[in-house]
Amino acid sequence: MSNTTRILHEGHEFLVVQEPGDLRGLRLTFLARPEDERFVRPGTPVSHEGEHGSWCRVASIADGLITVMRSSPPKVADEIAALIRRFRVEQARRRRQAEPSLFYVVIDGKAAHLISSIQLHGILLRTFSSRESARAALLQLHHGGRIVRTGPLREFFATRAQEGFAGAIIDDKEPVFWCLDGEERSSFMRVGPLDADGDAQEFVLDDHGRWKRYEGETDLFLYEDQESWDQRMVADLGQVPWQGCEAHQQFFALRIGRESVVLPDEENEGRFVPLFTSQDQALEFLDRRGCRSQGRVEEVSNLREWVEAATAGGSLVQLNPGSHRARTAALWASDDGLVFDTFSGLWHTRDGSEFTSISADPEDVDSQE
Repeated sequence: MSNTTRILHEGHEFLVVQEPGDLRGLRLTFLARPEDERFVRPGTPVSHEGEHGSWCRVASIADGLITVMRSSPPKVADEIAALIRRFRVEQARRRRQAEPSLFYVVIDGKAAHLISSIQLHGILLRTFSSRESARAALLQLHHGGRIVRTGPLREFFATRAQEGFAGAIIDDKEPVFWCLDGEERSSFMRVGPLDADGDAQEFVLDDHGRWKRYEGETDLFLYEDQESWDQRMVADLGQVPWQGCEAHQQFFALRIGRESVVLPDEENEGRFVPLFTSQDQALEFLDRRGCRSQGRVEEVSNLREWVEAATAGGSLVQLNPGSHRARTAALWASDDGLVFDTFSGLWHTRDGSEFTSISADPEDVDSQE
């Protein structure tokens, strides 16, 4: 079936018919009203009757070449070229309306983001299903900003992945994960609300930028680029040791009896000693492991002495383990203080009260080993 578009051009009405299945380019037929003498010679028979009335063929375009009908007045090729430009603008408008798109918020030149337990290794781009939802979010942020339409979603998400976002989230509740298929082609998976059976509904973007239900027909793997994700966090959160770092920061440890808690480190095949920046963080950690009644939280009075004792047996100290990467660190004692390894690089402190960014060159830093 041919696609038809009615357009107005400089006060003249046209019907543009696009033929399907021509892979070499647009194949278009342009028709004008029989009474429009600027484009139709008087007495020209009607060539098209349809729901939009009577029309006469005035020109066509195939393979980029314009052919003007003999029944048309001379010197209308320039008019037709202008008509083609107008048609393409109209087609782009229709495509934007037809293809699913979202909205996002830009404040001070940066897209609004979210730090979430859904993605612990980077920040998520906040997107919204409607302009109204985006406007409500902007009001909650109490900042001046602007609302922007994403355009085609595949291109939009691919660009945001290149910029270091670790994923996106729609209306602060439906995450979109960056994925790769078995041939390392980009794919984007949205996790929707639970279905009637209590299972999460998963959708992927098809080649036309539309969401379709994912049934596992293609193996997908989560995309990871920690270096890029860290750079994005530095750009959005700032060059800080960790999010929420305070001057004269307090630290808290877990103890069972007189001993510090030491836990297996599955990722590094070793052991680690947890350290926290607040009592609430420490208690939440105990709750997650179901051992709140067994341990207690104590403030660390001398951080360097505590770290030296905790690492004496070869264990690693982890700050806020299980939290988002923006709030975590690995740390060890150096000759003149402590070194924190965080999303924003290496930081030195003598006693945990003031931090200085240091070189990332391992030769310039005393390592735990």
